Amino acid sequence: MNRTQALAYLRRLQPELVPVAAPRPGICCETCRSGVGPGYNRCGPCNRHDVPPVLPIAISMHGKGLHRRLRGYKDAVAKAERSECSLDLAVLLSLFLERHSDCLGGMPDVVVTVPSTDRDALRAVINRLPSLRDRHIRVLRAVGSKTERRYEVDERTSERVAGRRVLLLDDTFTSGRSITAAYGALANVGAKIVRPLVMGRHFYPDYDTSVDLWDCLRKHTWSLKRCGICGPISCPT
Repeated sequence: MNRTQALAYLRRLQPELVPVAAPRPGICCETCRSGVGPGYNRCGPCNRHDVPPVLPIAISMHGKGLHRRLRGYKDAVAKAERSECSLDLAVLLSLFLERHSDCLGGMPDVVVTVPSTDRDALRAVINRLPSLRDRHIRVLRAVGSKTERRYEVDERTSERVAGRRVLLLDDTFTSGRSITAAYGALANVGAKIVRPLVMGRHFYPDYDTSVDLWDCLRKHTWSLKRCGICGPISCPT
């Protein structure tokens, strides 16, 4: 797929994408950019898990377009649907990194994806992108239960990330537990992690801490020209 075709794909996806808010009162500042209660700078999950600052590509509305794709690329029953969803996500990721890699701190030496207990689902997306596929290294191993998940770096591959610039990539940010555990495991072996990137920050618009933010965000259109660092939306207003 050439760039013209990729941009056409993105135009089809764009109406389903919700932009990311700027750090300010009412926002989980510099972390996940979700809504917070009065007097707080971080949401409950980010505060509880001490989540490092991440950059969501977009807000993933529960049950809506991006959320359906983030679930469908790995869990859809039909192979054709999984393939279509992974292609859509690959286009979004590729064009976003092309435009905003400097916002993350520059293109990394290697890309590490956050696996679940039994699989590294994001490989289906990464494998569609030669520029990332060639940098992708599988070094993280999930241990423990889903609610107590930890990550270990395989000793046989730790030298491939030690001292190198690493982009840590996850598909969905919900509680931040997984990406925080993965971040810590990489940091412990000396990886130089650029700002972690998540495809979508999962969002429930009817939560008490989300209502004001959603009332503002839904008035704005997601654009490839801006991200949560170089052009975030000023919400709530």
